[in-house]
Amino acid sequence: MSPAGTGDDNAAPRTGRRHFLIGVGVIAGGIAAGQLLRPYLVGGRDSAPKEFQPHAFVRIGADDRITVIIGKSEMGQGIYTGLPMILAEELDVNPQRLAVEIAGVDPAFNHPFLPAQFTGGSMSVMSTYEALRRVGASARRMIVQAAASEWGVPAAELRTEDGVVFAPDGRSATYGKFVEAASALPVPAKDSVALKNRAEFRYIGKPQRRLDSRIKVNGAAQFGIDVDLPNMLVAVVARPPQFGASVRSFDASQAKAVRGVVAVKQVPSGVAVIAEHTWAALKGREACSPRIKATRSLRSMRHVARSTSNTSCLTLHTRAWSRSTPWLGLKTIAAKCGSAHRVNRKTHNS
Repeated sequence: MSPAGTGDDNAAPRTGRRHFLIGVGVIAGGIAAGQLLRPYLVGGRDSAPKEFQPHAFVRIGADDRITVIIGKSEMGQGIYTGLPMILAEELDVNPQRLAVEIAGVDPAFNHPFLPAQFTGGSMSVMSTYEALRRVGASARRMIVQAAASEWGVPAAELRTEDGVVFAPDGRSATYGKFVEAASALPVPAKDSVALKNRAEFRYIGKPQRRLDSRIKVNGAAQFGIDVDLPNMLVAVVARPPQFGASVRSFDASQAKAVRGVVAVKQVPSGVAVIAEHTWAALKGREACSPRIKATRSLRSMRHVARSTSNTSCLTLHTRAWSRSTPWLGLKTIAAKCGSAHRVNRKTHNS
């Protein structure tokens, strides 16, 4: 139960250089994927008669359906329950009533300090905690203001509980009744909206059933692999077996001879085989044998691994690639050179 205008802000967890570096590493590793697809993971979206959407994160229908839009990927870590809980706390709605929708490509869902949508580095809650709370609080405030105008009572005298607005004289109505009037109001500045004190939390920090369990168990959840569009093609990529290597050349004729293969194209990460279905794409990739061009680093490492002449094996050749090669890699090469060879650790940092 929340009065219409009390509470104070709670500082969100701070970000730092460590999290920035983690974020960059996550993007570099290719974890920022999957945002081009928009299946509805938790509950299908039915068109509501009228909707109130004060922010990209939340949508409230006149039928009282409340949808939280999440720009993160659920990979078992529970964020499709945890993140909606944060917004629901300030919106004053039981999280179990919420539907969750995967966000499309939209800058509104970018990471706070990186211009990209991605999931990783254990940063989903940390990076969206304050934003989700403020969105929930703003939406609730606008609903309360709309109710105050309709009922002719001060907003401060109204209270909310689990998606219902209550007046001192006993009147009450669900949020859905006020979506049209709330949509006409200006969205308040984020710093002007008071957040709850931790002592007022009803959902954050309390056990909740996962919102996505049922549909994952019964098979109703939709994922990227479930997408099937008319005339859709499937592509797989034959990538170089070593990090940093590239494709020197390839012969597409054998891959194209596989029934169902439509095209074979070189892409920055390797050679893409495009086919009518997954099996044809995989068989086409097997038939495609691209010639790989190793980088200078890889050539140096191979030369070191082959050399068994003397202890200068590593000392002479690590300078070309040690800046980008982990110390573990040096020890691996040393083992290949033979037990008589030693790694000069100083050369790794030179």
